[in-house]
Amino acid sequence: MQALLSRQYKTMRALAFKQGWYCGTKESIAPSIAGGLFGLGFGLLAAGSGLKPYQGFLMSAFIYAGAAQVVALKTMAEPHFDVFALLISTIAISLRYGLMGFSISHNFKMASKKSLAFALFMLMDENWALSCIKSREKPDPAFLYGYFIGSGFLAYVCYLVCTLIGLNLSSFMLGSKISEIDFVFTALFIGLLIGSWRGKQEILPWAVSFILAILFKKILPGTWYIVSAALVASLAGAFYERCRQS
Repeated sequence: MQALLSRQYKTMRALAFKQGWYCGTKESIAPSIAGGLFGLGFGLLAAGSGLKPYQGFLMSAFIYAGAAQVVALKTMAEPHFDVFALLISTIAISLRYGLMGFSISHNFKMASKKSLAFALFMLMDENWALSCIKSREKPDPAFLYGYFIGSGFLAYVCYLVCTLIGLNLSSFMLGSKISEIDFVFTALFIGLLIGSWRGKQEILPWAVSFILAILFKKILPGTWYIVSAALVASLAGAFYERCRQS
């Protein structure tokens, strides 16, 4: 009897997982297309910076870090390339994934260690946000795990496909010089900023980061201005939030 109940439970969990996968795939179509546009921009930049198509594709396939990839690309294009600055910059940009993963860890209760590693590789801003919303509507770990994997896998495929398109489209549209497609970098990050706006509490850290980035760019070597401005702006934001709550 116990064995029968165990099989039924596993069957129900598997069914909930499949339902979550289907639901996550369906509801992530629009966010996945938006993420694909970022992959397209990265492909254009990668081709313009001199990377071969297979190199840019492998970078997206194995790193899959969006903004960190673009920063890495820009850093490597600097005349005085600083490896340490590259590491610090990409780590600073990617730190949010640790908090994001922790905040939805309850969705992964049924995951094995191997499948959990695969799931966390799929983690991105869009499917994290979708999973947070869905967890309030249907708090079923099996369903939520399938939902997260389904939404993340579709976004991953779109990102890779669009990266390939960008890598091969660059030579037809804009030539091979990164200076000719440098506008993509700025446009992509403006889009990211607009998407992450949460209200007037963002004004102080954004303003501090913007002003200091311009100042530090003139006095600091390489891409250290990114790390320095982000650090000071984070402290300013934390100080403002503490003052507001006290």
